[in-house]
Amino acid sequence: MWSSRPASACARRWISASVLSLAALTALSGCTVEPLNARTTPAAAKSDAEVSSVRQALRATEVSAARERVEQQVRNALLFSMNGGNPIEPSLYRVQLAVRSADSGVAVEAGVAAATAAQVSVIVSYTITEKSTNRTLASGTRTALSAYNRTPQKFANQRAARDAENRAAKDVAEQIRLVVAQTVAGN
Repeated sequence: MWSSRPASACARRWISASVLSLAALTALSGCTVEPLNARTTPAAAKSDAEVSSVRQALRATEVSAARERVEQQVRNALLFSMNGGNPIEPSLYRVQLAVRSADSGVAVEAGVAAATAAQVSVIVSYTITEKSTNRTLASGTRTALSAYNRTPQKFANQRAARDAENRAAKDVAEQIRLVVAQTVAGN
């Protein structure tokens, strides 16, 4: 079948589509593809070296042994975030942890008079010392909260509370990792 349109109208549409395509290609020719956080300047190279030295210091930081389950969760999360689960290099710094946790009901259902929502707080007191001089570099306290729902089932409540403790332990471990990184970077 032949088109009822004149040949010049089809040719004009084809030319205008070609011109638009050429304009789009010309506009995009200046674009490059590279990682979003790519660093290519000398200042960025210096920054990369500083980040590397902080990573080395974090890898050379030991964490005190745990005495109970929540403290072990904080310790494990802290060690993993500092050295990725790799063996600790000869340690330069030591982080002493004292962990306590508390569980509290935060919402009560009117007809039942039982808590339907609760939260777990994990409070960690820490001390960062330089091992060679036994000098205290930083100390303080960090807290993390994690909420959970309570049900009439006892085991479900115990498991939900434990999961909330684990979440709070990871959160407070990340807070402490940031403090350690800031402390050893300034040292």
